[in-house]
Amino acid sequence: MRTLLTLLAVAGVTASVLAQGLVNFDNNVAFATPADRLVRYSCDLICPSRCIFGAPLVGTDLVAQLYYGTQGTPYQSLIPVAVPARFRVSTTSFPGTWSGGMRALEGILPGQTATLQVRVWDSLFPTFSAAWAGGGLYGMSAPFDYTVPPDGSPSAAYFMENFRGFMAIVGPDWYGWGPPWVNFNNDVSFRTPGDRLVRDGLGAPLVGTNFVAQLYHGPTPDDLRPITNAPAKFRPPTTTTPGTWSGEWHRLPGYGAGDTVWLQVRVWDILRFPTYEGAVAGGGVHAKSCPFTHTFPDGCVPLSEYIMENFPGIPGPPDCSAGWHSWAAADNPPSGDQLLVLAHVNVGVWRATNLDRPSWQVTTNPATLRIPMTNSAEFFLIVRPRPPSGLPKNDPPPDATEP
Repeated sequence: MRTLLTLLAVAGVTASVLAQGLVNFDNNVAFATPADRLVRYSCDLICPSRCIFGAPLVGTDLVAQLYYGTQGTPYQSLIPVAVPARFRVSTTSFPGTWSGGMRALEGILPGQTATLQVRVWDSLFPTFSAAWAGGGLYGMSAPFDYTVPPDGSPSAAYFMENFRGFMAIVGPDWYGWGPPWVNFNNDVSFRTPGDRLVRDGLGAPLVGTNFVAQLYHGPTPDDLRPITNAPAKFRPPTTTTPGTWSGEWHRLPGYGAGDTVWLQVRVWDILRFPTYEGAVAGGGVHAKSCPFTHTFPDGCVPLSEYIMENFPGIPGPPDCSAGWHSWAAADNPPSGDQLLVLAHVNVGVWRATNLDRPSWQVTTNPATLRIPMTNSAEFFLIVRPRPPSGLPKNDPPPDATEP
């Protein structure tokens, strides 16, 4: 008897899961009734170059989310389905539409009527409410009813027949806060070519969510301070974009359109040290870019103008004074109380890579010293105690291979 009851309970749960309401979350299907179901831009005259009045929305940076509730639920109380959809690329033949698919309306059963609403926003904001509050692009449809069809109904029965198109608004605050914002990412579409990845001491793109990047800013390259936002984590080892972090847009108060600010990106292992300065003081893994400039545009330009176009990556160009030492190829590293452990990367330039149980290799001509990265200081500028007094200061350690 107990077994039978258990089977009946399992069957009931299974039936409940299978009976969840489904809806086709697309606005470019063959609807039965003709209507304008596109989502379009709506701009005032403050910034006509930002968007075109009435033009259908395009761009995978724009997202659409379906919200739902039982019939008659006020729009403020509707909840989102699990997965949002992205609008199509600018070259699409179906502008004003998103790439949707079937969505489950948990708690809404076949035969029941739900109230639905579609909301869109720019994905540089994490949520619709954030875009609304922050002055980004956002929009929402009028709430509409949808009756879940019985299981096994034809595909057209799952269309959002009562959905109607709407306008997306660029909030008025957008133009007020436009100038002092920076897109703090290094995996965006830069206008000029260049290697803007962050690499470790052996040249491999940096991965691991224990590593973070923080933006520093100031009036000169020698007067930089961190922003108040939390640092951005690097991507996991399984990422398809190694050497990049998951950043956000950051506002830098005190600047206006046309102002130029000095920026710098600093990287460290946040699991060992809560701040970059702590990593430096404690001898942890850390690195920083060459300082670079960013000029704030006015608020009436494409969003690409807010990208850190001048970010040089890490390590940066060899003429950057932060963490690079250049001298003639024939010279030895400077002597003194400490010996710099460096890797010769081309004629006249020595670059620091790393220390801790160094494994020295001498290859090619000019020679290249390679040391595994386990620790660093100042842009991979590695400082190591000088050899024991019995060894000449400028000689390599005894386990080094002679050229």
